[in-house]
Amino acid sequence: MRASGIAVQAVSIIVLALMVAINATNITCRAVLGVDLEWTQEVSVIAAMVIYFFSFALIAKTNSDIRVEFIVAMLPRSWQRWLGIVSRLAVLGFQAAVLWLAINTLGFVSMFSTPVLNISEAIFYIPVIAGAADIAITSLIHLVLQLRGEMPAPGGGLRY
Repeated sequence: MRASGIAVQAVSIIVLALMVAINATNITCRAVLGVDLEWTQEVSVIAAMVIYFFSFALIAKTNSDIRVEFIVAMLPRSWQRWLGIVSRLAVLGFQAAVLWLAINTLGFVSMFSTPVLNISEAIFYIPVIAGAADIAITSLIHLVLQLRGEMPAPGGGLRY
């Protein structure tokens, strides 16, 4: 978990820096030379998708999922435990479905290419697949730890 968390953070930081650099280059070229680097928009969209899906992976790794604490706190302790398990199962099921659908769609979208860079539109699904796979694996690990009583319910803010 720690190694994958570091990897996800490193990739996110590098991609964000790349996104800032290419957009700054495009803005400078438009202002100084009157030239628009059209490819920067496509690269920025891909970069934004990486950051978006990897951010959710980082949230999952820190057990910082959203919960309505005041409602959960009103429930009996045993119900809180089961609600935590059910919520982990729901996240795991949802991410597994996203992963399966993204992989299933990959073949279809690979027939199309982006208008400027002329690369396969499947590139847009790679961040979705990587993020959903990471979240699904993290959720499965957290579910096992929670069932063993070694981890609090989602929203407990456990840090790695």
